[in-house]
Parts: sequence; C-alpha cells; structure tokens
Amino acid sequence: MCAFEVGNFDSDDAADFINVDLERDGLKAIEAALDDTLNHDYIEDDTGARAIAAGEVVAMLRGKPAADIPDNLVEWHQAHQLSADDALTAKAILAVEKAWADDGKSGWREFWEDSPNFQAVQVNIMELLSRLRL
Repeated sequence: MCAFEVGNFDSDDAADFINVDLERDGLKAIEAALDDTLNHDYIEDDTGARAIAAGEVVAMLRGKPAADIPDNLVEWHQAHQLSADDALTAKAILAVEKAWADDGKSGWREFWEDSPNFQAVQVNIMELLSRLRL
C-alpha cells in the first residue's frame, strides 16, 4: 500500500477498486473483490483493502453508507441505482470478517496490527460490519 490512512476508502487499493474496477464492472467488480478474499487462504494487504472497499459499497447499496463516503462513489451510485441483495450482503460480511480475522492469515490485518492506528481501523471495521448487518 502506498497511500494509507485509517478510513476504509483511504488506500491506493481501495481507490483503484472504486475508480477503476467498480466504474468498469459494477456489481461484477464487487463480487470479484469479495470472492478474491473468500477464495484464498491468506489475504494479501491489497486484497483485504479491496474487500473492505467492496463491503463499503455493499453497505451503501443497502442504504447504509459510511459517513466518509467519497463523492465520486455517491455519484456512481446515483448514476447506476443498483442495490445489493441478501446473498451479496452475506458474502460481504464474510469477506470483511475474513480480511480482519485475527488468525495469522490476513496480511491486511497484520499491516494494521503494526500501526499506531490499529484501534481506529478496528473501530471502522466494526462499524462497517454493523451497517452490513442492519
């Protein structure tokens, strides 16, 4: 990761997911990011960041957007008027949980464990999971 802040949208990988993959492939990009996390034993940091961003998009599609949602993502949603069904939401929950699991299999979590911002990131992940479960 080059750019990284504590927000779920604040990495180069999350930005690439939103600005390139999502713009190009819509729901297929969301499915691919979630499946990429669910189908691997070890979650690289870029895969984890994309899964978290995809989870944020799913939450937005369910009417539960993050407070810091990027303007271009709001515009994308207004232009496409897509929604997320229960199956996609369940997949998003599983992928976010796996990306954040404390099981030694998530390079994304390991990256944050070594950061003084770990607690802030954990709060963001728990808040995302809460919005996905509503």
